[in-house]
Amino acid sequence: PGSGSGGGLGPPTTQENLIVELLLQQNNLQGVFSRELGFLTSCSNLSLFGNSLVGTIPTTIGNMLPLTKLWVDGNELVGGLPTQVGRLRNLNDIAVYSNQLTGSIPTEIGNCERLQRFWGDSMMISGTIPTELGNLLALTNLFLDVNELSGTLPSELGRLTNLRDFRVFRNRLTGSIPPELFTLPNLRVAYMDSNSFTGRLPTLRAMTSIQDLQLFSNRLTGEIPQDVGTLSTLHVLRLENNDLTGNIPNLLGSSQVLLRLTLSGNRLGGTIPPS
Repeated sequence: PGSGSGGGLGPPTTQENLIVELLLQQNNLQGVFSRELGFLTSCSNLSLFGNSLVGTIPTTIGNMLPLTKLWVDGNELVGGLPTQVGRLRNLNDIAVYSNQLTGSIPTEIGNCERLQRFWGDSMMISGTIPTELGNLLALTNLFLDVNELSGTLPSELGRLTNLRDFRVFRNRLTGSIPPELFTLPNLRVAYMDSNSFTGRLPTLRAMTSIQDLQLFSNRLTGEIPQDVGTLSTLHVLRLENNDLTGNIPNLLGSSQVLLRLTLSGNRLGGTIPPS
């Protein structure tokens, strides 16, 4: 289907329909993402990242039913993520980041129940985060940062008990952060900074795996939960540039694992906890 480095991607031949993997990443491929690639109906791994492909992701991608990995990041693709992606029930990985995709996240992606990693960051995706993402119970990595997403975080994300790395920073998200997100037992990294989240922080004691929690540059109010000082895995806590009040929790001063604590730009009072 490719004509070599510097060429484009053309329609597959009958023999090429037997391809089970197509790995053409990090070349100088140009031209459009050919719709005929969707007829590689035996292909389980399509890797085109790091090229200069243009045009849209074709709707025929939904014909590639065995597909487990769809890596098309780092191109110049436009348009939206087609709803036909929801037909790909065997998908483990979707990487579409660092393109110029627009539109909203299709609700049909909630049908991809084997999906483990979704990299959809650094683009111009808008609209709300669909509640159907809460159906992706195998999900471990969800990257939607640096987009134009708006609305609230759906509480259904609290069903993702395998989630380890969650990033939605630098969007236009509003409302309170669902308390369910602060109960995910395997969550290690949570970057929700640089939005317009409001409300108080709930108890954090259930975040037994959290290592890096960043909520800075929002509009959070109320006090810092005292139980944040009991999190034995927490290395980084960034809460600067909010509207937090009250005292700094005393237990933060005695943490043996905390490496970075940033609380500037709030309205905190009291004394600095002794270390």
